Order: sequence, then C-alpha cells, then structure tokens
Amino acid sequence: MTSPSYLFRLPQLVYSIIINSMTMTEQILISLCSSKTYSTVKSVRRKTVKIALNIRNNQFVTVVVDGSNEYLRFGQMLKPDDWPMNKKIIINGNPILFEYGLEACMLGTVWDDIETGTKEIIRYFDELLGAKVQIVEISDESGGPIMNWLQRRQGELILVEIFSREDTVFDVDALQNIIKDCEAKYISLKVKTGGKPFQIQNSHGKCEFFSCELESDFRVDNIMQIDAPEIFINNRWYKGAEIDRFVRNWMNGGNPHLKAIHFTSVAYDNQHISYQAQGQTCAIWAQGIGALWKPEKRHFRSVIAPRKSFSFNGGYEIERNDGTKALFDCSEDYFSFALETSLD
Repeated sequence: MTSPSYLFRLPQLVYSIIINSMTMTEQILISLCSSKTYSTVKSVRRKTVKIALNIRNNQFVTVVVDGSNEYLRFGQMLKPDDWPMNKKIIINGNPILFEYGLEACMLGTVWDDIETGTKEIIRYFDELLGAKVQIVEISDESGGPIMNWLQRRQGELILVEIFSREDTVFDVDALQNIIKDCEAKYISLKVKTGGKPFQIQNSHGKCEFFSCELESDFRVDNIMQIDAPEIFINNRWYKGAEIDRFVRNWMNGGNPHLKAIHFTSVAYDNQHISYQAQGQTCAIWAQGIGALWKPEKRHFRSVIAPRKSFSFNGGYEIERNDGTKALFDCSEDYFSFALETSLD
C-alpha cells in the first residue's frame, strides 16, 4: 500500500479537501495505514453519506454506502501455515496481517480467532465512520453468537436473514435458538431443515415483519405463534383446513398484533370451505363465520418490506367481538388477510 505520508506535508485545509474528495473505500484504506492516518481521516472526514455494515456469520463484514453501489468487504481468517505475505494494517492500534483484492473489493485480515477479528472490525468502523450493523446473514451456528453480541452492543438490527447454503441443511435446535434470541425488525427464513419440524419461540414484540420463503416443515400452528404485525409465508401450500384454523384463531383473539398476512395456499376446497350466499352475507366453514363481500380493490403496503406488499381484488370482511375488522381472500395461489385499518 502506497504511503499516504505525503498528505501531511500539505496544509491541513488542502489535505482535508483531498480526503473528502476520496471514495469511502479510499478513505478506509488510507485510515488503515497507521494510527496517525486513522486519526486524521476520522477528524477531517465529513459525514455527507450514510454508511452501514452488513455481517455474514462471524466472518464477513461489508461496508456499504447508502444510495450507491460502493462497498468494501472484510473477511477474517486464521493464519495458514504457508501464508506468504508480511504486509500489515493497523486496526484499533494493533498491527494485523492482511491481503487486498482490488477487483473483488475484498480485504482479508488474519487473526488468532475469527470471531474476535470480526468484532474488532465492527468496532473499528463504528469509531471511524459511525457505521452501525443493519443486516446480519446467518448460514450456520456461528452467526448466532455474533447476532447476540450485536444486539447487546447497539440494540437494534434491521434485518436478520437465516438461510441454508445450496448443499446444507440447518440444524433445527440451532435455528430455534437463533429465532428465539433474535430482536431484529425483520426476520427472514430461507432454510432447509431436512424435513424436521421447528417451532417459533419469539415473543420480544420487536419483530415487525416475519417471512419464511424456502421449503421447510413450518406449520399453521407456528404461524399462530408468531408475534409480528406482518407475516409473509411462502414455504409450502396451505390447505383449506389450515386456513380455517388460522381465521378461527384470529376471531378468538389470536395473533393480537397482526396487521397482515400473506401465504401460499390451495384454492378453496369444498371439503373444508363453502360459501352459501345469503344476500351479501356468506356463511363460512362448518359452523359459519359471518362475512360480507367487499368488491372494492384494496392494497396493503408494507413499510418494512415494500416488495412484499399485496392487493385485494375484492375480499370478505369479518369482524370479531372486540369490533376489529379484517379483509381476507383466497385466490388460486395465495391467502391474503389484513386489518381494515391497514388497507389503502
């Protein structure tokens, strides 16, 4: 790495202008050269753009600039026996071996312990850039401890995405523990569990959007246990009897914080669901739940996950004993449900 010492031979105003004309990546690379360059970049850098951190498991930290394609990834590793390089950068006052790939925008750092290295990198960017972690991606058990550490350290995460790699199956116990501990606004599951069922145990009341989008043994009982205002389930086909149980559970006061839910379903099957027209009122299922057909087109807009918003081309209005009204409909592919007060 070329020495930046030439900057400090210039007047302060001049090198301040130069540093602030650099990209985020250039500022970071300059700051890593020494404790002096770190202090200089930190003191003169103007905070004109929002910078955030994304984490994958306990090993990767990606620095991203809001509203641009610029990013820089740090990957932590243990030192191989045949490590050829002796180049070092300074992180939190400590000399650390590294290697930088310009085309991949990737900087590898060497540590005695990978998780310790990742924590040091996170601390470094918090101090230098005021950057907080927004997204945590978890594909194995190592992601759980770093998620918990981050929640203790900064309080809030925007998104925790738990996913299976193409050739891996997620351990059910580890998955349940991660979900139980997760306090993110948005929890996304894209996991394979090898056919093993898992339970949702998350009652923090901090999750605002919950989604499950990959084939897994996730049942309607789980849906009724999720304490989140918005739920999007796309892991398998849900049948009429399951839809029946969900609606009856809501009518009896279940899912008290629910605003909207959208999940894949088999179209109405007469074995479980029947409509008997009585003017505009319908009787639904065996014992009947009074419903009123509303032909107007309505739309639910998700603030947390705008891409998961959905529309009703008409729907059935139901009302429970406390006066809360909701609209639902079941097409050939989806069951949609939303509170009347949440619809445009």
